[in-house]
Parts: sequence; C-alpha cells; structure tokens
Amino acid sequence: MYEIIPENFSLSNCLQKTTAIMQGQASKNAITLHTSGIDDLPDIVADERALKQIMINLLSNAIKFSNEQGMVSVEAQRKARTIAISVTDKGIGISPEHLQNLGKPFFQADSKYDRKYEGTGLGLSVVKGLVELHGGTVNFASERGKGTKVTIVLPIFGKTGRRVPAEFNIEKVTSIQSRKEVVEDELRILRNTA
Repeated sequence: MYEIIPENFSLSNCLQKTTAIMQGQASKNAITLHTSGIDDLPDIVADERALKQIMINLLSNAIKFSNEQGMVSVEAQRKARTIAISVTDKGIGISPEHLQNLGKPFFQADSKYDRKYEGTGLGLSVVKGLVELHGGTVNFASERGKGTKVTIVLPIFGKTGRRVPAEFNIEKVTSIQSRKEVVEDELRILRNTA
C-alpha cells in the first residue's frame, strides 16, 4: 500500500512543472496544452510526488484520447478549503454505461474503436486511490465523441484539516480598557518595580 507523506508546497509550481513535463507528449500529437487558474493558487498540504503522479496520469490519458491538433485544458480553482483541478479533453469521450466503471483497476472502455489505444487500465485507478488517500474526491464527466473531464478535489490543509496551535496561552478578555487606561496601568507597574 502506498503511504502519502504530506508536506506544505506550492501547488502552482507543481502544476506548472507537471504540465511542462507533458508538453513533449502533447506536441508529438500536435495537441495544445492550455492552463487556467494555476498561477495564483495557495500552498497545499499534500504529498507532492503523489500529486505529480495524479496529474501525469490525467494528462497522459487526456492527450492519448484526444484527436490530433486538439486541446487539453488544465483548470484549477480554490473552493473554500479545497482546490478543484480539472483536466478536460475534446477527444473520443466515454459512453455513459462505462462512466461508472472509470477508476476501477484494469477497466478500459472496450469497443473496436477504443481498443486501438494501448494501456493497462490502471492509470485512473491510481488517480482515484491517491486522491482518496488525501481525503479528496474524483469526478468523471464524459460524452461519446465530445470529450472527457476529470475533476479532482483536494483539501488545502491536508486530510486532517487546518490545525494551528496557539504560540502562547490565550487569556479570556473580560473588559476593554481605553488606551489611556492601558498607559496608566503600565506606568503604575513600572513605578512599583523601580
């Protein structure tokens, strides 16, 4: 079983680097990679290596199943305490009856048209497993002949959420003093200690 090692890192940098890595594969098929919203994302607490693997698998599939001279889009958006990352292609798409099986190990939409594409059917199951280890979700949307959109949603502050310990004991405030009263109290303390 894979164990994730969460750390704080720049999600923007991770997505930019991963998209750049996949540029070569896209160029071979004259496919344009387009990004939107990935430049201004907050840092995230996650396993960076796992997130790179998720993105490589999603982009690889999108490129593989896109038509030549097509476009693959990567979009990211913060939604409260989560980040939604979508990879969209305008490729061959998936029939509705096969959508529910996406993400299951070794599943491939099986028809004469689809079988011209090589693969083991493990890419999306790896994505699903890694996203779930982070406490996130995966959503598949597709239409035959029009393309596929895979959206992953990850918590920004990791699986356990944001926990920021106080650096010192916090006292309960029982009254509010004016600035003048605060200065007078400080002077009184100084006189007593001198």
